[in-house]
Amino acid sequence: MGSAATLSDPTAAIQTFVSDVAGDYVLQLIVNDGMDDSTPDSVVITVALPGANQPPVANAGLDKTVSLGATVAVNGSGSTDPDADQLTYSWSITSVPAGSGATLSDATAVNPTFVADVAGDYVLQLIANDGQFDSAPDTVMIRAQVVMFQQLIRSSGGGAISLTFLWMLGLAVFLTRRRSIRLQRSAGETSGS
Repeated sequence: MGSAATLSDPTAAIQTFVSDVAGDYVLQLIVNDGMDDSTPDSVVITVALPGANQPPVANAGLDKTVSLGATVAVNGSGSTDPDADQLTYSWSITSVPAGSGATLSDATAVNPTFVADVAGDYVLQLIANDGQFDSAPDTVMIRAQVVMFQQLIRSSGGGAISLTFLWMLGLAVFLTRRRSIRLQRSAGETSGS
């Protein structure tokens, strides 16, 4: 049996309708400014029978930026179930930077980890299950980047040497090419290289 639901006033900004059968109701909105129609937007309203099990809602957490080489923990503990059913989790890595060998420590854990082994964006997907239904997938994006900082060091002669450090996987990487730095000394001192 199909639904006989109708909108209260299709031209009004606020709508109501009576859901007469369980299922998904898709409402579409097009706005007109007197000259042009907007791009359509839609919303899905799911109606279930009283006492029927509802699907869970997956929450893969917030996007974040991490240092290259970091062990990253993602967190699905924000996932919910309208019926308060216990949830199980299914994580997958859907996108990695070229050359990455990233894998999840445990794809069924609420908060698995992986190593961001290449700079770039990692996209992970979470699907929660309440024992009967899968949730819609939710994704989180992790951006791994090289951390650089600069430190100014004062020499014994009063000049300043600027050093830039590049940290990856907890190791300092230094330039292999030697450069001569000439320090400017105050009047009366000899200079050297």
